[in-house]
Parts: sequence; structure tokens; C-alpha cells
Amino acid sequence: MKKICVIITRMVAGGASQVVRQIINGGQHRYDFNLFTGPEDITRKELEELQACCPTEIIQSLGRAINPLKDLKAYFEIKSGLRRKHYDLVHTHTSKAGFLGRLAASKLNIPQIIHTPHGTIYTGNNRITGIPESSWGKLLLREAERYAGKKTDWLTVLSNHEKEICIKLGLSREDNTKVIPNGIELGKFSFHTQERYSARKKLGIEDNELMLLNIGRLSPEKGQGLLIESFLDLLEKKHHLKLFIVGDGPEMPNLRKQAGDNLEKNKMFLPGHINEIREYLAAADIFVLPSLYEGFGLAAIEAMAAGLPVIASAVGGLPEIIANDIDGCLMPPGNQLKLTEAIENLIFSKLKRHELGRKAQTKAANYSLEKMLTNYYELYERV
Repeated sequence: MKKICVIITRMVAGGASQVVRQIINGGQHRYDFNLFTGPEDITRKELEELQACCPTEIIQSLGRAINPLKDLKAYFEIKSGLRRKHYDLVHTHTSKAGFLGRLAASKLNIPQIIHTPHGTIYTGNNRITGIPESSWGKLLLREAERYAGKKTDWLTVLSNHEKEICIKLGLSREDNTKVIPNGIELGKFSFHTQERYSARKKLGIEDNELMLLNIGRLSPEKGQGLLIESFLDLLEKKHHLKLFIVGDGPEMPNLRKQAGDNLEKNKMFLPGHINEIREYLAAADIFVLPSLYEGFGLAAIEAMAAGLPVIASAVGGLPEIIANDIDGCLMPPGNQLKLTEAIENLIFSKLKRHELGRKAQTKAANYSLEKMLTNYYELYERV
């Protein structure tokens, strides 16, 4: 059984962390996994759940923000951890863990090194907290990524758009860059009419109301503030709407303040992180993903699999997932006027909502969890 060390900067809800969980859970009977991650945003309960799946080591100095002294210490912690077990393969995820983990693995001559960045930071619409805004800062990061890229056997990316950027910038080569989109358990997002009725009743959605839904981490790059602005404009036009923004993160206080008394009026809902999102997807009428930056857009795939019409920003891999006005709606990132207009168009056309949702469900079948895992495990066997 191959010994594989998976390294990620932090294990938060969704996104890259979810993919790591899926890889480990899906392959735990085929591979001997160990997980290294930083201490940020991880609770004792979450750590216990991870350790129940595979041995998990907290790299105390590993954090998202750039800190040369702590990063150097994290490098030695990772290297020390890797040395304790003779690994056949190291699979790093996200930028910080990817750089430090690849350097440490190469120093120890580990046979195969795979890196998955989960989206590129080298785009004009990048709004990720902790990433330098200056061109000099990004230049230094790019040179570091190029250096680490020379020690990487495979770079996996989420979209063809990301692949083109990585090759153009010299972060990888054509022959060692593989596109592996994220995948979902399609069966979890198939709902019958009674399930939808029950979910709407439980969430307090009246027959004459439309439910707008957003699911994701509450952080500036996800654009939830923009969605609230559009929602408030639409409420002024007397539309019968309710908005649910499901997730948690640093923007929660700002979003609650922006929502104002609409929370007390039961027009807007910020329930925080929800482990089981089925009933929200079952009850919703329109899914909105107004991200300023998005590596892939897994939440969009889940909504599409549930048969929902999706309105999303044309960033990252989303334009490869959604064909505008065919199986969803794409809009310019950060454009509140266009976002409001897109939502209003769907509010007025039940036929359009159903047509987009039907085609979206067909498209989502291309993004199964089984397909994603097969692609990753095929790479694992190339040692």
C-alpha cells in the first residue's frame, strides 16, 4: 500500500479542504494517507474527525499569511514530519503548503510530488486575502512558484483557463499539467417534488415567494455583499423574495450589518455554516454566485445538479462550467447593476428558470466525484 502525505495550508469548510477530504475518504482502503495541515480555523471536533479518517499532524507554524520567519519554521516542521515516514508520494494543496511542501519533499527525494493550487492567483480579478496586491509582491510569488514547479512531477488544475495561465507563466509544462475539475456526489442533489415542498415549508418560504440562495465561505472575494445590495434593490420593487446566504467566515459581521432589519423581518437569513445543505438546495428557486474570484465554483456545480438556474460571475473556471443563457447566466464580476438585472430577468420568467435548471442538471453530470477521484488515483499510480 503506497504511503501518501497530503499537505494543505488549512482545513476550512468547502473548497480545497473538501477535495482533500474526498480524496482521503475515497482512497483510504487503497492508500496509506497522512495529512499535514496548519492550525488556522480548525476546531477540536474537526481535528478529531480528520484523525478518524487518517493520521493528521498539525504544522503549528503553517499559516495562510506570508511571514518569512514562521514560513521557514513551517518548512522545517514539514520536512521533519516527512522524514519520519518513508513516503512514496506527496500531494500538496493551495499555495503556501504547495511551496513549502514541494521544497521539503524534493529535499528528501520523495519519488513523486503532485501539486494542486485550487485556482490561480495570477489573474486581474484576484481578491484573495493575504495575497500581495502589488505587482512586485506577485512577481516574487511567481518566481517562487516557478522554482517549486521545477520540483513537481504533476501540476493538477481545475480548468483549461488555469492550465493556460500556469504554462504561460512557466509554473508548469504542457506535458505535466493535468486538468482535473472538482466533482460531487450527484445522487445527493436529486430531489423529488415532495422533498422540495417539505423543505420550503420548513424554511418558511410561501408559495408566492422566490428563494434566492448563496452557499460559500463568507469572505470578501465571494461577493456576498454585492448580492445583498442587489437583493435590497429588488425588495424596493416589491418583489416577493427571500435571500439565504449559507456559510461562515470573516465577513459575517459586515453582512449582518448590511442586511439590517431584513433579518428580523425574515427577508434575509444568515444561518452560518450548515453541514447538510440539501434542504436549502431543494427549497431554492435561483442560486447566485457573485464571486470576485473563484478557482472552480463547486457550489455552482452542486446547485446545477439540484436543477437550479445559476447566476454566476464570469471568473476562474465558471465560464467553462456555465454556457451563458443556455444552462446558466454569467455576469461581469463586481457589477451590481448586471447582477440585479440577471436576477430580475429570472424572477419574471418561470419558464426560463425551469429551462436553465433542466439543462444545468444535464451539464452537472459531467462533474461526478467518481470521475474526479479516478483522475487523481491514476496519477498516484504513475510512480
